[in-house]
Amino acid sequence: MVTDRLNGHFVQGHVDGVCGIEEISKKKDEWIFKFQIPRHLRKFLIRKGSVAIDGISLTIQKITHDALWIAIIPHTLKNTTLRDKKIGDFVNLEADF
Repeated sequence: MVTDRLNGHFVQGHVDGVCGIEEISKKKDEWIFKFQIPRHLRKFLIRKGSVAIDGISLTIQKITHDALWIAIIPHTLKNTTLRDKKIGDFVNLEADF
């Protein structure tokens, strides 16, 4: 039973799809990652909704019909595998069904 406030969402650990990293840019104190999303998962993703990328619980900053953007703060970048990712790499995506 969950009795404390959650900072993120429940990540089940399954992979709903694989998506490629299209862009990585730095904006002030954050990095913006743009991911190509599989068409069959688009209906499960919304702006400000949760998504897991390689098992990391993240919030969708922006979304279109075929891409989503995630803002990554320095702590998250430093302490996750995202620090090693580059444009063209593929990641596992878990939608928040």
